Amino acid sequence: MKTSNYIIILLAFLFFTLASCSQTDGNGSLYVVDTKQSIDNKNYEQQVKGPFSSPRKLAAALSQNGIGELKEWQNPMEMGWGSLTGYHQFGAQNEGATMQNNIAYNLEGTEAVVTSLTINLNINNTSDKKNALRFLAEIAQKTFSSMNLIIPSDLKKAILQSKEFKGELDNYSIFNQLENSKIETWKVVIR
Repeated sequence: MKTSNYIIILLAFLFFTLASCSQTDGNGSLYVVDTKQSIDNKNYEQQVKGPFSSPRKLAAALSQNGIGELKEWQNPMEMGWGSLTGYHQFGAQNEGATMQNNIAYNLEGTEAVVTSLTINLNINNTSDKKNALRFLAEIAQKTFSSMNLIIPSDLKKAILQSKEFKGELDNYSIFNQLENSKIETWKVVIR
């Protein structure tokens, strides 16, 4: 083969390689796809097994736990895939308090898998904090049951005692963490 044939083949290869790494945004504008990120997401998605491997099934199961129905698994305005409930109000409302304690689910991930599940508890009525923490522990128990997992006993103790927790279970990282703002917010996170 002549050198000019090699150059033509090489140019054709480069053209097709570059074309596969770029896409249009629907308006005809060209943008480059981060192929490393795409490959990392695909590898992660292939490794995920269990309840995080089916976002819609997990959302349906969690919706049965009594704090609201998770919305459709979607990627609104290309901000990231997820699903959440509205805030479920519960417990006594203290005089002068604007809101009851409330709790919600939040799922985040990719189109194919869940990468993070959060139970978010806002303690708006501090006089009812013990009941709020008991309710969080109950919802955490139901959450783990929905995932066919046994809740770590140390996590349950940490929730009830207002303590932070960090642990591992069946390839999941689990946290109970306090977020201080104007109100006390506890988050149970499973990743």
